[in-house]
Amino acid sequence: MIDIGAFYKKVTQHGVIRNISVLSICNGVGLLIGMIINIRLARVMSPASFGQYGVLSAIVVTFLVIASLGLQNVVIRSIARNRTYSKDFFFSSFILKSIGFFCATAFLVIYQLFIVSSPPEYFTILLLILSLLSFCIIDEFQNIALGMEQMDFTGYINVLTSFLLLIVFWLLPEQSFTVRNVFAIYIVSQFFKAILLYIALIKKKLFTGNIRQEPRRDHLKSLFLQGIPFYILALCSMISNQFPVLFLDVNAGEEQVAFYNTANKLLQPMTLVIATTMSVLFPHLSKLFTEDKKKYQTQVKSIFSLITIAGIVLAFAVALFRNEVVFLIYGEEYRQTGYVMAYQCWYLVFFALFCFIGTILGSSDKQKLLSILSVFYALVSTPIIWIGSKYGAEALSVSFIIASIINMIYHWIVLQKNLPEPLSFKFSLGIFSFLLVSFSLSLLIPPDLNLFVKLIIIFACVSAFVLFECRKRKQTGIK
Repeated sequence: MIDIGAFYKKVTQHGVIRNISVLSICNGVGLLIGMIINIRLARVMSPASFGQYGVLSAIVVTFLVIASLGLQNVVIRSIARNRTYSKDFFFSSFILKSIGFFCATAFLVIYQLFIVSSPPEYFTILLLILSLLSFCIIDEFQNIALGMEQMDFTGYINVLTSFLLLIVFWLLPEQSFTVRNVFAIYIVSQFFKAILLYIALIKKKLFTGNIRQEPRRDHLKSLFLQGIPFYILALCSMISNQFPVLFLDVNAGEEQVAFYNTANKLLQPMTLVIATTMSVLFPHLSKLFTEDKKKYQTQVKSIFSLITIAGIVLAFAVALFRNEVVFLIYGEEYRQTGYVMAYQCWYLVFFALFCFIGTILGSSDKQKLLSILSVFYALVSTPIIWIGSKYGAEALSVSFIIASIINMIYHWIVLQKNLPEPLSFKFSLGIFSFLLVSFSLSLLIPPDLNLFVKLIIIFACVSAFVLFECRKRKQTGIK
Protein backbone atom coordinates (compact mmCIF):
# COMPACT_ATOMS: atom_id res chain seq x y z
CA MET A 1 0.00 0.00 0.00
CA ILE A 2 1.31 3.42 -0.94
CA ASP A 3 2.14 5.78 1.94
CA ILE A 4 0.64 9.04 0.68
CA GLY A 5 2.32 11.10 3.39
CA ALA A 6 5.76 9.68 2.66
CA PHE A 7 5.26 10.10 -1.08
CA TYR A 8 4.19 13.74 -0.64
CA LYS A 9 7.19 14.43 1.61
CA LYS A 10 9.56 12.83 -0.92
CA VAL A 11 8.10 14.87 -3.79
CA THR A 12 8.18 18.18 -1.93
CA GLN A 13 11.78 17.63 -0.79
CA HIS A 14 13.08 16.74 -4.27
CA GLY A 15 13.88 20.07 -5.92
CA VAL A 16 13.46 19.03 -9.55
CA ILE A 17 10.25 17.06 -8.98
CA ARG A 18 8.80 19.83 -6.83
CA ASN A 19 9.60 22.52 -9.38
CA ILE A 20 8.22 20.53 -12.31
CA SER A 21 5.07 19.62 -10.36
CA VAL A 22 4.34 23.11 -9.06
CA LEU A 23 5.16 24.85 -12.33
CA SER A 24 3.21 22.33 -14.39
CA ILE A 25 0.12 22.63 -12.19
CA CYS A 26 0.26 26.41 -11.91
CA ASN A 27 1.04 26.93 -15.58
CA GLY A 28 -1.71 24.46 -16.46
CA VAL A 29 -4.22 26.43 -14.40
CA GLY A 30 -2.94 29.67 -15.90
CA LEU A 31 -3.22 28.23 -19.39
CA LEU A 32 -6.80 27.08 -18.73
CA ILE A 33 -7.65 30.59 -17.60
CA GLY A 34 -5.91 31.96 -20.69
CA MET A 35 -7.98 29.72 -22.95
CA ILE A 36 -11.17 30.97 -21.30
CA ILE A 37 -9.99 34.54 -21.86
CA ASN A 38 -9.27 33.80 -25.53
CA ILE A 39 -12.73 32.31 -26.01
CA ARG A 40 -14.22 35.38 -24.34
CA LEU A 41 -12.25 37.72 -26.61
CA ALA A 42 -13.07 35.74 -29.76
CA ARG A 43 -16.80 35.80 -29.05
CA VAL A 44 -17.00 39.47 -28.09
CA MET A 45 -14.59 40.99 -30.60
CA SER A 46 -15.09 40.78 -34.35
CA PRO A 47 -12.88 38.27 -36.24
CA ALA A 48 -10.99 41.18 -37.80
CA SER A 49 -10.32 42.81 -34.42
CA PHE A 50 -9.37 39.52 -32.77
CA GLY A 51 -7.02 38.81 -35.67
CA GLN A 52 -5.45 42.25 -35.36
CA TYR A 53 -4.86 41.62 -31.67
CA GLY A 54 -3.17 38.34 -32.56
CA VAL A 55 -0.90 40.13 -35.02
CA LEU A 56 0.19 42.62 -32.34
CA SER A 57 1.00 39.78 -29.96
CA ALA A 58 3.04 38.03 -32.66
CA ILE A 59 5.01 41.22 -33.33
CA VAL A 60 5.93 41.51 -29.64
CA VAL A 61 7.09 37.89 -29.50
CA THR A 62 9.21 38.36 -32.63
CA PHE A 63 11.01 41.46 -31.37
CA LEU A 64 11.37 39.94 -27.90
CA VAL A 65 13.58 37.29 -29.50
CA ILE A 66 15.70 40.08 -31.02
CA ALA A 67 15.98 41.82 -27.64
CA SER A 68 16.94 38.65 -25.77
CA LEU A 69 20.47 38.38 -27.25
CA GLY A 70 20.33 34.67 -26.34
CA LEU A 71 21.21 35.43 -22.73
CA GLN A 72 18.52 33.46 -20.90
CA ASN A 73 20.17 30.04 -20.79
CA VAL A 74 23.61 31.56 -20.20
CA VAL A 75 22.41 33.50 -17.15
CA ILE A 76 20.40 30.56 -15.78
CA ARG A 77 23.35 28.21 -16.18
CA SER A 78 25.79 30.70 -14.66
CA ILE A 79 23.59 31.30 -11.61
CA ALA A 80 22.94 27.54 -11.19
CA ARG A 81 26.69 26.95 -11.01
CA ASN A 82 27.55 30.09 -8.97
CA ARG A 83 24.59 30.68 -6.68
CA THR A 84 26.44 33.07 -4.41
CA TYR A 85 26.71 35.67 -7.19
CA SER A 86 23.17 35.90 -8.63
CA LYS A 87 23.08 39.68 -8.13
CA ASP A 88 26.24 40.11 -10.18
CA PHE A 89 24.96 38.01 -13.07
CA PHE A 90 21.63 39.85 -12.94
CA PHE A 91 23.41 43.21 -13.15
CA SER A 92 25.50 42.18 -16.16
CA SER A 93 22.50 40.61 -17.86
CA PHE A 94 20.45 43.74 -17.22
CA ILE A 95 23.04 45.91 -18.99
CA LEU A 96 23.18 43.63 -22.04
CA LYS A 97 19.41 43.17 -22.13
CA SER A 98 18.94 46.96 -22.05
CA ILE A 99 21.09 47.27 -25.15
CA GLY A 100 19.09 44.49 -26.78
CA PHE A 101 15.82 46.18 -25.85
CA PHE A 102 16.81 49.52 -27.39
CA CYS A 103 18.00 47.82 -30.58
CA ALA A 104 14.78 45.78 -30.82
CA THR A 105 12.73 48.92 -30.19
CA ALA A 106 14.50 50.73 -33.02
CA PHE A 107 13.79 47.84 -35.40
CA LEU A 108 10.18 47.69 -34.22
CA VAL A 109 9.62 51.38 -34.92
CA ILE A 110 11.21 51.06 -38.37
CA TYR A 111 9.03 48.02 -39.09
CA GLN A 112 5.83 49.80 -38.05
CA LEU A 113 6.61 53.07 -39.85
CA PHE A 114 8.13 51.86 -43.11
CA ILE A 115 7.30 48.17 -43.67
CA VAL A 116 3.71 47.71 -42.48
CA SER A 117 1.39 48.65 -45.33
CA SER A 118 -1.29 50.32 -43.18
CA PRO A 119 -0.84 53.94 -41.97
CA PRO A 120 1.28 54.12 -38.79
CA GLU A 121 -0.58 54.45 -35.47
CA TYR A 122 1.76 56.00 -32.95
CA PHE A 123 -0.23 54.97 -29.89
CA THR A 124 -0.15 51.36 -31.10
CA ILE A 125 3.64 51.62 -31.52
CA LEU A 126 3.88 52.90 -27.94
CA LEU A 127 1.82 49.94 -26.70
CA LEU A 128 4.09 47.53 -28.56
CA ILE A 129 7.20 49.08 -26.99
CA LEU A 130 5.68 48.94 -23.49
CA SER A 131 4.66 45.32 -24.00
CA LEU A 132 8.18 44.46 -25.16
CA LEU A 133 9.64 46.21 -22.10
CA SER A 134 7.37 44.32 -19.70
CA PHE A 135 8.39 40.96 -21.16
CA CYS A 136 12.10 41.85 -20.96
CA ILE A 137 11.79 42.75 -17.27
CA ILE A 138 9.86 39.58 -16.44
CA ASP A 139 12.45 37.44 -18.22
CA GLU A 140 15.24 39.00 -16.17
CA PHE A 141 13.51 38.25 -12.87
CA GLN A 142 12.52 34.72 -13.88
CA ASN A 143 16.12 33.91 -14.87
CA ILE A 144 17.16 34.35 -11.23
CA ALA A 145 14.40 32.06 -9.96
CA LEU A 146 15.25 29.41 -12.57
CA GLY A 147 18.97 29.58 -11.89
CA MET A 148 18.44 29.25 -8.13
CA GLU A 149 16.01 26.36 -8.79
CA GLN A 150 13.34 28.09 -6.68
CA MET A 151 10.80 28.86 -9.35
CA ASP A 152 7.63 27.56 -7.69
CA PHE A 153 6.53 31.07 -6.68
CA THR A 154 6.65 32.18 -10.32
CA GLY A 155 3.87 29.67 -11.01
CA TYR A 156 1.72 31.09 -8.21
CA ILE A 157 2.22 34.61 -9.54
CA ASN A 158 1.26 33.54 -13.07
CA VAL A 159 -1.98 32.01 -11.78
CA LEU A 160 -2.81 35.11 -9.75
CA THR A 161 -2.27 37.56 -12.61
CA SER A 162 -4.14 35.34 -15.06
CA PHE A 163 -7.10 35.11 -12.69
CA LEU A 164 -7.19 38.88 -12.19
CA LEU A 165 -7.05 39.32 -15.95
CA LEU A 166 -10.02 36.97 -16.36
CA ILE A 167 -12.04 38.99 -13.86
CA VAL A 168 -11.25 42.23 -15.70
CA PHE A 169 -12.29 40.85 -19.10
CA TRP A 170 -15.39 39.23 -17.63
CA LEU A 171 -16.56 42.51 -16.09
CA LEU A 172 -15.47 44.77 -18.96
CA PRO A 173 -18.44 46.08 -21.01
CA GLU A 174 -18.59 44.58 -24.49
CA GLN A 175 -18.34 47.97 -26.18
CA SER A 176 -14.94 48.44 -24.50
CA PHE A 177 -13.38 45.41 -26.22
CA THR A 178 -11.31 47.35 -28.71
CA VAL A 179 -7.90 46.13 -29.84
CA ARG A 180 -6.11 48.93 -28.03
CA ASN A 181 -8.02 48.47 -24.78
CA VAL A 182 -7.46 44.72 -24.68
CA PHE A 183 -3.77 45.09 -25.50
CA ALA A 184 -3.34 47.85 -22.89
CA ILE A 185 -4.97 45.70 -20.21
CA TYR A 186 -2.57 42.88 -20.99
CA ILE A 187 0.39 45.26 -20.68
CA VAL A 188 -0.78 46.49 -17.26
CA SER A 189 -1.07 42.87 -16.09
CA GLN A 190 2.49 42.17 -17.28
CA PHE A 191 3.96 45.09 -15.33
CA PHE A 192 1.96 43.99 -12.28
CA LYS A 193 3.46 40.52 -12.64
CA ALA A 194 6.97 42.03 -12.85
CA ILE A 195 6.39 43.91 -9.59
CA LEU A 196 5.20 40.75 -7.82
CA LEU A 197 8.22 38.80 -9.09
CA TYR A 198 10.61 41.46 -7.81
CA ILE A 199 8.97 41.47 -4.38
CA ALA A 200 9.15 37.67 -4.21
CA LEU A 201 12.83 37.63 -5.18
CA ILE A 202 13.61 40.15 -2.44
CA LYS A 203 11.55 38.28 0.16
CA LYS A 204 13.20 34.94 -0.66
CA LYS A 205 16.65 36.60 -0.70
CA LEU A 206 17.52 35.26 -4.14
CA PHE A 207 19.63 38.31 -5.02
CA THR A 208 22.77 36.78 -3.51
CA GLY A 209 26.25 38.22 -3.11
CA ASN A 210 27.46 41.62 -4.21
CA ILE A 211 28.25 43.14 -7.57
CA ARG A 212 31.88 42.20 -8.10
CA GLN A 213 34.45 44.84 -8.89
CA GLU A 214 36.12 42.87 -11.70
CA PRO A 215 36.31 44.66 -15.06
CA ARG A 216 32.66 44.85 -16.09
CA ARG A 217 33.52 45.01 -19.77
CA ASP A 218 35.20 41.59 -19.67
CA HIS A 219 32.23 40.05 -17.86
CA LEU A 220 29.76 41.54 -20.33
CA LYS A 221 31.85 40.32 -23.26
CA SER A 222 32.03 36.83 -21.81
CA LEU A 223 28.24 36.58 -21.30
CA PHE A 224 27.53 38.04 -24.73
CA LEU A 225 29.87 35.62 -26.52
CA GLN A 226 28.38 32.66 -24.62
CA GLY A 227 24.92 33.83 -25.64
CA ILE A 228 25.61 34.10 -29.38
CA PRO A 229 24.97 30.40 -30.14
CA PHE A 230 21.72 30.51 -28.16
CA TYR A 231 20.82 33.72 -29.98
CA ILE A 232 21.30 32.05 -33.35
CA LEU A 233 19.17 29.17 -32.07
CA ALA A 234 16.40 31.57 -30.98
CA LEU A 235 16.42 33.41 -34.30
CA CYS A 236 16.20 30.13 -36.22
CA SER A 237 13.40 28.96 -33.95
CA MET A 238 11.63 32.24 -34.66
CA ILE A 239 11.82 31.48 -38.39
CA SER A 240 10.44 27.99 -37.81
CA ASN A 241 7.67 29.08 -35.42
CA GLN A 242 6.52 32.46 -36.73
CA PHE A 243 7.07 32.24 -40.48
CA PRO A 244 4.77 29.24 -41.15
CA VAL A 245 1.74 31.37 -40.32
CA LEU A 246 2.93 34.03 -42.75
CA PHE A 247 3.50 31.36 -45.42
CA LEU A 248 0.01 29.99 -44.88
CA ASP A 249 -1.53 33.45 -45.10
CA VAL A 250 0.21 34.12 -48.44
CA ASN A 251 -0.35 30.69 -50.00
CA ALA A 252 -3.71 29.50 -48.66
CA GLY A 253 -5.62 32.44 -47.19
CA GLU A 254 -6.90 33.65 -43.84
CA GLU A 255 -9.39 30.80 -43.33
CA GLN A 256 -6.57 28.24 -43.31
CA VAL A 257 -4.64 30.47 -40.90
CA ALA A 258 -7.69 30.35 -38.61
CA PHE A 259 -7.70 26.52 -38.67
CA TYR A 260 -3.98 26.40 -37.97
CA ASN A 261 -4.04 28.94 -35.12
CA THR A 262 -7.11 27.38 -33.53
CA ALA A 263 -5.36 24.01 -33.40
CA ASN A 264 -2.31 25.71 -31.88
CA LYS A 265 -4.45 27.23 -29.12
CA LEU A 266 -5.94 23.84 -28.28
CA LEU A 267 -2.48 22.27 -28.00
CA GLN A 268 -0.98 25.00 -25.83
CA PRO A 269 -1.21 22.82 -22.68
CA MET A 270 1.20 20.30 -24.21
CA THR A 271 3.53 23.06 -25.38
CA LEU A 272 3.48 24.57 -21.91
CA VAL A 273 4.32 21.26 -20.23
CA ILE A 274 7.27 20.82 -22.60
CA ALA A 275 8.58 24.35 -21.99
CA THR A 276 8.13 24.06 -18.21
CA THR A 277 9.86 20.68 -18.03
CA MET A 278 12.84 21.84 -20.10
CA SER A 279 13.22 25.04 -18.06
CA VAL A 280 13.46 22.95 -14.89
CA LEU A 281 15.71 20.24 -16.36
CA PHE A 282 18.25 22.69 -17.83
CA PRO A 283 19.78 24.01 -14.56
CA HIS A 284 19.55 20.53 -13.00
CA LEU A 285 21.41 18.83 -15.85
CA SER A 286 23.89 21.72 -16.09
CA LYS A 287 24.87 21.16 -12.49
CA LEU A 288 24.83 17.36 -12.78
CA PHE A 289 27.08 17.40 -15.86
CA THR A 290 29.90 18.96 -13.84
CA GLU A 291 29.36 16.78 -10.75
CA ASP A 292 28.36 13.23 -11.80
CA LYS A 293 28.48 12.29 -15.49
CA LYS A 294 27.38 8.70 -14.82
CA LYS A 295 24.18 9.89 -13.17
CA TYR A 296 23.83 12.47 -15.92
CA GLN A 297 23.91 9.70 -18.56
CA THR A 298 21.37 7.59 -16.67
CA GLN A 299 18.92 10.45 -16.30
CA VAL A 300 19.24 11.44 -19.96
CA LYS A 301 18.26 7.92 -21.05
CA SER A 302 15.35 7.76 -18.60
CA ILE A 303 14.00 11.14 -19.66
CA PHE A 304 14.15 10.20 -23.35
CA SER A 305 12.03 7.12 -22.61
CA LEU A 306 9.56 9.10 -20.53
CA ILE A 307 9.17 11.86 -23.13
CA THR A 308 8.57 9.38 -25.93
CA ILE A 309 6.04 7.17 -24.16
CA ALA A 310 4.14 10.00 -22.45
CA GLY A 311 4.07 11.93 -25.74
CA ILE A 312 2.71 8.91 -27.62
CA VAL A 313 -0.10 8.39 -25.08
CA LEU A 314 -1.12 12.07 -25.17
CA ALA A 315 -0.89 12.33 -28.97
CA PHE A 316 -2.90 9.13 -29.37
CA ALA A 317 -5.62 10.52 -27.09
CA VAL A 318 -5.80 13.84 -28.96
CA ALA A 319 -5.89 12.08 -32.34
CA LEU A 320 -8.78 9.88 -31.18
CA PHE A 321 -10.88 12.71 -29.74
CA ARG A 322 -9.90 15.44 -32.21
CA ASN A 323 -13.44 16.01 -33.53
CA GLU A 324 -15.11 15.95 -30.11
CA VAL A 325 -12.68 18.53 -28.71
CA VAL A 326 -13.08 20.92 -31.65
CA PHE A 327 -16.88 20.65 -31.80
CA LEU A 328 -17.20 21.22 -28.06
CA ILE A 329 -15.15 24.42 -28.03
CA TYR A 330 -15.50 26.03 -31.47
CA GLY A 331 -18.39 24.33 -33.25
CA GLU A 332 -19.07 22.71 -36.63
CA GLU A 333 -17.46 25.45 -38.73
CA TYR A 334 -14.02 24.45 -37.42
CA ARG A 335 -14.34 20.77 -38.39
CA GLN A 336 -11.08 20.83 -40.38
CA THR A 337 -9.21 21.92 -37.26
CA GLY A 338 -9.55 18.37 -35.89
CA TYR A 339 -7.17 16.85 -38.44
CA VAL A 340 -4.81 19.82 -38.17
CA MET A 341 -4.71 19.39 -34.39
CA ALA A 342 -3.99 15.64 -34.67
CA TYR A 343 -0.98 16.19 -36.94
CA GLN A 344 0.31 19.08 -34.83
CA CYS A 345 0.03 16.96 -31.71
CA TRP A 346 2.28 14.26 -33.16
CA TYR A 347 4.68 16.97 -34.28
CA LEU A 348 4.85 18.13 -30.65
CA VAL A 349 6.23 14.72 -29.65
CA PHE A 350 9.13 15.27 -32.06
CA PHE A 351 9.38 18.87 -30.86
CA ALA A 352 9.76 17.67 -27.24
CA LEU A 353 12.59 15.35 -28.31
CA PHE A 354 14.33 18.20 -30.15
CA CYS A 355 13.92 20.44 -27.09
CA PHE A 356 15.48 17.80 -24.86
CA ILE A 357 18.38 17.33 -27.28
CA GLY A 358 18.90 21.09 -27.10
CA THR A 359 18.73 20.99 -23.31
CA ILE A 360 21.34 18.21 -23.22
CA LEU A 361 23.75 20.06 -25.50
CA GLY A 362 23.20 23.37 -23.71
CA SER A 363 23.72 21.84 -20.27
CA SER A 364 27.03 20.31 -21.42
CA ASP A 365 28.33 23.64 -22.81
CA LYS A 366 27.79 22.64 -26.45
CA GLN A 367 25.86 25.78 -27.33
CA LYS A 368 27.95 26.45 -30.44
CA LEU A 369 27.11 23.02 -31.80
CA LEU A 370 23.47 23.63 -30.85
CA SER A 371 23.40 26.85 -32.87
CA ILE A 372 24.85 25.07 -35.92
CA LEU A 373 22.16 22.39 -35.64
CA SER A 374 19.47 25.05 -35.39
CA VAL A 375 20.68 26.71 -38.58
CA PHE A 376 20.57 23.39 -40.44
CA TYR A 377 17.12 22.70 -38.98
CA ALA A 378 15.81 26.01 -40.32
CA LEU A 379 17.43 25.46 -43.72
CA VAL A 380 15.94 21.98 -44.07
CA SER A 381 12.50 22.84 -42.66
CA THR A 382 11.75 26.14 -44.41
CA PRO A 383 11.33 24.84 -48.00
CA ILE A 384 9.32 21.83 -46.79
CA ILE A 385 7.01 24.05 -44.76
CA TRP A 386 6.69 26.51 -47.66
CA ILE A 387 5.53 23.74 -49.98
CA GLY A 388 3.14 22.37 -47.35
CA SER A 389 1.58 25.79 -46.79
CA LYS A 390 0.44 25.88 -50.42
CA TYR A 391 -2.08 23.10 -49.69
CA GLY A 392 -3.64 24.42 -46.51
CA ALA A 393 -3.36 24.03 -42.74
CA GLU A 394 -3.56 20.23 -42.75
CA ALA A 395 -0.75 19.83 -45.29
CA LEU A 396 1.32 22.41 -43.41
CA SER A 397 0.99 20.35 -40.23
CA VAL A 398 2.05 17.20 -42.08
CA SER A 399 5.06 19.06 -43.48
CA PHE A 400 6.23 19.77 -39.91
CA ILE A 401 6.29 16.03 -39.21
CA ILE A 402 8.17 15.29 -42.45
CA ALA A 403 10.73 17.98 -41.66
CA SER A 404 11.10 16.64 -38.10
CA ILE A 405 11.82 13.10 -39.28
CA ILE A 406 14.50 14.32 -41.70
CA ASN A 407 16.10 16.63 -39.13
CA MET A 408 16.03 14.02 -36.37
CA ILE A 409 18.42 11.76 -38.32
CA TYR A 410 21.47 14.02 -38.05
CA HIS A 411 20.41 15.47 -34.66
CA TRP A 412 20.50 11.98 -33.16
CA ILE A 413 23.89 11.19 -34.70
CA VAL A 414 25.36 14.41 -33.30
CA LEU A 415 23.82 13.77 -29.89
CA GLN A 416 25.33 10.28 -29.73
CA LYS A 417 28.81 11.70 -30.32
CA ASN A 418 28.43 14.28 -27.54
CA LEU A 419 27.04 12.18 -24.71
CA PRO A 420 29.41 10.74 -22.08
CA GLU A 421 28.40 7.33 -23.51
CA PRO A 422 26.39 6.76 -26.74
CA LEU A 423 22.87 5.40 -26.32
CA SER A 424 22.57 1.81 -27.56
CA PHE A 425 21.30 1.03 -31.05
CA LYS A 426 18.55 -1.11 -29.51
CA PHE A 427 17.37 1.82 -27.39
CA SER A 428 17.38 4.25 -30.34
CA LEU A 429 15.61 1.84 -32.68
CA GLY A 430 13.00 1.05 -30.03
CA ILE A 431 12.11 4.69 -29.39
CA PHE A 432 11.65 5.74 -33.01
CA SER A 433 10.00 2.51 -34.16
CA PHE A 434 7.45 2.78 -31.36
CA LEU A 435 6.85 6.44 -32.21
CA LEU A 436 6.33 5.94 -35.95
CA VAL A 437 4.14 2.83 -35.53
CA SER A 438 1.93 4.60 -32.96
CA PHE A 439 1.60 7.62 -35.24
CA SER A 440 0.49 5.45 -38.15
CA LEU A 441 -2.02 3.49 -36.05
CA SER A 442 -3.62 6.64 -34.61
CA LEU A 443 -4.39 7.95 -38.10
CA LEU A 444 -5.84 4.63 -39.26
CA ILE A 445 -8.52 4.72 -36.55
CA PRO A 446 -11.66 6.42 -38.00
CA PRO A 447 -12.67 9.65 -36.23
CA ASP A 448 -16.32 8.57 -36.06
CA LEU A 449 -15.48 5.46 -34.03
CA ASN A 450 -17.81 4.69 -31.11
CA LEU A 451 -16.98 6.81 -28.06
CA PHE A 452 -16.95 3.77 -25.76
CA VAL A 453 -14.40 2.03 -27.98
CA LYS A 454 -12.22 5.15 -27.97
CA LEU A 455 -12.28 5.21 -24.16
CA ILE A 456 -11.22 1.56 -24.05
CA ILE A 457 -8.29 2.29 -26.39
CA ILE A 458 -7.14 5.21 -24.25
CA PHE A 459 -7.48 3.14 -21.07
CA ALA A 460 -5.34 0.44 -22.66
CA CYS A 461 -2.67 2.97 -23.69
CA VAL A 462 -2.52 4.55 -20.23
CA SER A 463 -2.39 1.12 -18.55
CA ALA A 464 0.47 0.06 -20.82
CA PHE A 465 2.35 3.27 -19.95
CA VAL A 466 1.90 2.71 -16.20
CA LEU A 467 2.95 -0.94 -16.42
CA PHE A 468 6.03 0.02 -18.45
CA GLU A 469 7.10 2.59 -15.87
CA CYS A 470 6.50 0.22 -12.95
CA ARG A 471 8.47 -2.54 -14.65
CA LYS A 472 11.29 -0.17 -15.50
CA ARG A 473 11.51 1.10 -11.91
CA LYS A 474 11.49 -2.43 -10.58
CA GLN A 475 14.32 -3.48 -12.91
CA THR A 476 16.47 -0.46 -12.04
CA GLY A 477 15.67 -0.62 -8.35
CA ILE A 478 14.12 2.86 -8.29
CA LYS A 479 11.47 3.32 -5.59
